Amino acid sequence: MKKTISRVIIVILALLILTAVIFSVFVFLKARDVVNPKRKMLISDPSSVNLYFDAFETTNGENTIKGWYIPAQKSENETEESQKTIIFSHNYADNMEMNDISFLYFARFLAQNGYNIITFDYTGSGNSDGERYTLGQAEEVSDLVSVIDYVKKTYPDHKLALFGWAFGAAAAISAAESQDIDIVISDSSYTDLSELLDESMYYMTGIDNQFFNNCVKLLLPLISSIDYEAESPKDIVEKSSGKKFLFIHGENDDVISPDNAEILYSSATQNNEAMLYTIPDCPHIYGFMESEDNYKITVLYFLQEAFS
Repeated sequence: MKKTISRVIIVILALLILTAVIFSVFVFLKARDVVNPKRKMLISDPSSVNLYFDAFETTNGENTIKGWYIPAQKSENETEESQKTIIFSHNYADNMEMNDISFLYFARFLAQNGYNIITFDYTGSGNSDGERYTLGQAEEVSDLVSVIDYVKKTYPDHKLALFGWAFGAAAAISAAESQDIDIVISDSSYTDLSELLDESMYYMTGIDNQFFNNCVKLLLPLISSIDYEAESPKDIVEKSSGKKFLFIHGENDDVISPDNAEILYSSATQNNEAMLYTIPDCPHIYGFMESEDNYKITVLYFLQEAFS
């Protein structure tokens, strides 16, 4: 009898250990996927919407970063001189084309209103080299700074603005501070990465289980450069001074709550000029798609004021 009980206990313990090992492996694989999202390849280029453009390359460490320079233009065959340049920062698991939000049509609108556009693929995205994505932190900020350096060297007389979406917006806020860029448009940025992942990790894991997602969150800093103690977009906006911010957010965003935009806006108004534009019935980063005319008017008004 005692031997039978002992065997049962051993079997139970073995099953528990096996379950723990399987669970740990699954957590690791999901965490690895979060910081290495599937590369989304380009399916078109600016010529598909009758835009003239030049492809460019720059480097960040050993990685080659690829992008497009879209000059201000009245038509594909009629570019115009402009010293106003906007650098775009794409979202997580996306690329410089940002096809899901019809980016190229939005870029055409801005180019036809006198703005040069720079858009590029982050490391591990689109046509750029490398791997690893740090959710708007170290890797993306470093890539964006490299692109900013390239633009400053190539077009030294241009005045720059940054425009980012979601995790790309968080990177833009950070890079603007370190690179002394005074004009920032943030569409759906988070305020604090750790707090965001507490609420929305399922967006990246595809698993709606809080305990599992908490385990993934704890593992991320061990396999990437993610740092939950690093300065957050809210911290950076609070300490910034003399900048011009436009915060955009869809009111039906279930990935990054629109409360984030309100917090960033309140933080920015202390020592900066700031605008807040929330879009009714709009899901995550779909502002241009859901409210095209108002989105264009708001962004253009802000840019005209900011560059004046």
